[in-house]
Amino acid sequence: MCNINLLTIKVGTVCLPLFFILFSLNVSFAQTRFNKIYNIIKSTEGYDFYLAITNLNVQGNNFFVVGAVPDSTTISNSEVNAFLLIDSIGNIQEKKILLTGNEMLRHAIAPKTLLTLNHKYYMLGYNSDYTTDSIYPYLLIYDTISNQTVEYNLNNINFSFMPELSQNLYCYNGKIYAAVSAIENGSSQRIHCYIIDTSGNLQSIFNYYTSGYNEILPKLINHTSNKLLLFSSITKQVASLALISRIIARRIDSLGNFIDYFYQGSFADSLYGIEDVIATKDGGFLIATQRYTYSPSFDYQFSYGVFLKLDSAGQKQWIYNPGGYRCNSCDWSYNTIELPCGDFMLSGTFTLYGVPFDTTIPPELNQPARFWHLSRITNQGELVWRRLYNYIKPNNYAYYNYYNFDLDTCPDKGFILSGYISDDINVLDSGWLVKVDSMGCLLPGCHLSPPEVPTDSSVHVLLYPNPANDFINFMPQFFESDVEYRLVDMLGRSVVHGTVPDGSTNMIDSRFLPAGTYLLCVNNDKVRITKKVVVQR
Repeated sequence: MCNINLLTIKVGTVCLPLFFILFSLNVSFAQTRFNKIYNIIKSTEGYDFYLAITNLNVQGNNFFVVGAVPDSTTISNSEVNAFLLIDSIGNIQEKKILLTGNEMLRHAIAPKTLLTLNHKYYMLGYNSDYTTDSIYPYLLIYDTISNQTVEYNLNNINFSFMPELSQNLYCYNGKIYAAVSAIENGSSQRIHCYIIDTSGNLQSIFNYYTSGYNEILPKLINHTSNKLLLFSSITKQVASLALISRIIARRIDSLGNFIDYFYQGSFADSLYGIEDVIATKDGGFLIATQRYTYSPSFDYQFSYGVFLKLDSAGQKQWIYNPGGYRCNSCDWSYNTIELPCGDFMLSGTFTLYGVPFDTTIPPELNQPARFWHLSRITNQGELVWRRLYNYIKPNNYAYYNYYNFDLDTCPDKGFILSGYISDDINVLDSGWLVKVDSMGCLLPGCHLSPPEVPTDSSVHVLLYPNPANDFINFMPQFFESDVEYRLVDMLGRSVVHGTVPDGSTNMIDSRFLPAGTYLLCVNNDKVRITKKVVVQR
């Protein structure tokens, strides 16, 4: 067990715990919309940090965010954690950086492992010690009344491999259940489950595995009285780029003892991993997962995000595919929420290439369009609407990965998506928050239906705000095909260009543009629309 000192928060001359500030800031929601990129944040000591948002919690009118940042106090830029308090329009109100000063140590909170219980936050993390080549999980408890954090190592086993996404934290009957997937002493990957009291005391450890397979991405959820379901995925490599996989769910008691199997999926479904799982109002479950398909012609293992619905008896009801999948390992289903009416909100990421797998085209001319998606579907798996959100940086050909780790509802009945963008060229992470209204709109009017008989005159482009400061947001509507876009300055120089789907929300990062007037041109092979937009400071 070790204590970690936090940076102090001051309001005037009085130091206040984050919990007090969290519930004292009261900026009212009125169907607010914003998108924010957090490139660099500074600690109170002046250090620069690049931020990767991994966890989000909605607290009234504010957002409590946990992110991973490099520790600038070390030579090796070891990774540590940051807590941010963000108001209803995306501005950082307060921040805390958990500096450790340890060289060659990745000290990170795992994505989607933030729990709140009374006045405490519980987070599951992992330490990667590059000097000893060891990995071990820990529980971090932040007490908002005392304004202190305490870290508890969960065991003395040094794992040789533990993916950051293969972790889960769940509260049940006053106890904390932590599940991780890791490799120990050269064995196959298996599930390790820790039962902890709310003070951080470890009570018991259980291991679960399936002989001959790796077992990954565990998720725990309440099933019935005194019983939990442990979802996971078992996999086996059968060729250089091909694997077989299926989802299973064990029924365990509150002490961690195995009872029986609630669900054993088919290898024919090729479902890999559990990104999220919720218990539904009808007694069943909805699972965010991936489907893998091996293509001998491309010698690729294709993956795309899907959502699996089970009934109360563990029988498959339907699988929903959000659509738009044309690349290898880039389409992910991350989050699901059930609305009071019984519909579901789903989110994740996917990538759309202009010309898939054509290596003869220079990369700068065949840039992929990457998106977060937010979809609403019925309890029968039928699409109600879908929104796409795309980040665009001017004069930049970096290859971005988008990670949408969290989705939550807001008091105004809107939604907030969180995660980060990873620049694979400059190796920089930028936190990303997108707050939309109840129809998934960042731009007012994005939910309008197309005319029954589309014509060239019904095509238009939504543009907001104008004048713009941080972002030029635009949405092509009713083109009925992918569109090309180009932003040019008053000298006719192209600032940024690309291809995006009709109906997508595209966010040009105008922070990197000089103030002035620009022309946004959007067209397909039939229609061309040009709009004037002003960037001001």
